[in-house]
Amino acid sequence: MVKKLFLTLALVTVLSHHCTLAQIMNRHNLKVLITPRVMKNDSVYIYQYKILNERGSLQRFEVIRLEVGDFYQRDGGSLGKFFDPKDWYGWFSNSVGQPIDSSAKGIVMWVTEDSISNYSGLMVPARSSLAPGDSVTLSFESKGLPSIKRFWAAGWAKPITEQEYDSLLTLGYSHSDIFKSWYEDAYKGITIAPQLPQRPFNTMVFLDTLISYKHQAFALGWLKNKKEERKDEEGEEDDTILKKLDKHLDKTRKELVKGDSTKARKELEKFVKKVEELYKESMKEEKKVKPEKITITSEAYTLLKYNAEYLIDRLPKKKGEKDDDDKDKD
Repeated sequence: MVKKLFLTLALVTVLSHHCTLAQIMNRHNLKVLITPRVMKNDSVYIYQYKILNERGSLQRFEVIRLEVGDFYQRDGGSLGKFFDPKDWYGWFSNSVGQPIDSSAKGIVMWVTEDSISNYSGLMVPARSSLAPGDSVTLSFESKGLPSIKRFWAAGWAKPITEQEYDSLLTLGYSHSDIFKSWYEDAYKGITIAPQLPQRPFNTMVFLDTLISYKHQAFALGWLKNKKEERKDEEGEEDDTILKKLDKHLDKTRKELVKGDSTKARKELEKFVKKVEELYKESMKEEKKVKPEKITITSEAYTLLKYNAEYLIDRLPKKKGEKDDDDKDKD
């Protein structure tokens, strides 16, 4: 009886020892801030991302995946010209995150030093991985319009050994518990990334998309609502930012329903002008380090400006003129 009790205690001690040494190495113990910037060059958009591994992160940052609605040029898409900083490598993969977004074609991803710390079993993080407080800027080109997409960021974790793996199995963990999928074991967020426009182009459907983007930008905190005490071009004052933007979009719809694309274009141009004014003011407040006064972020600015301009470019310039749906075929 004493011998049996001793063996039991010994087994518990061994298992406890393994439990202490063999731990599942999670890669989501970090916090990443992505600041996107989009610039247009003819029919191509340059998507640039400043990625900051925030100071409160518990891991070095080494992998970023951005959901995109586009794919490589050689396969009929428009993705290209990846900018890779020293010892960072970017490419497109047709892998998609879960739950599946039907509009997504895959992901654009960057890894440190060809991801050697992820796949070759090295026991130290890559030299180009980002310590908390460090940042990196990455970019690529696409003909896809700015849209709301997800991102997944992963930090470095020491790879487990074969012995540790066996120990975890002994403790009751499954293989899927130990090695989670990349879209599960990651710091997740929302950003701006390209989406190829639907073909054939439908004016009213696209306007609905633009209106939806405006609502989502507000829900995500990218667009803030406040009362503006100064008069606008139409002499109206004391309206909130959202009301002013909504009025332009509502008037655009009414004019399109009546078949007057000229007036619809003018309302959209006023919408774009308002977005640009808000962004210019917000950038001034950002330089003054007054985040509470920022009303529109780079995400909302990019989303609303470029999608509205895309719609403007596809409206007939004269009432009754045939709409060139195939303008600037991407």
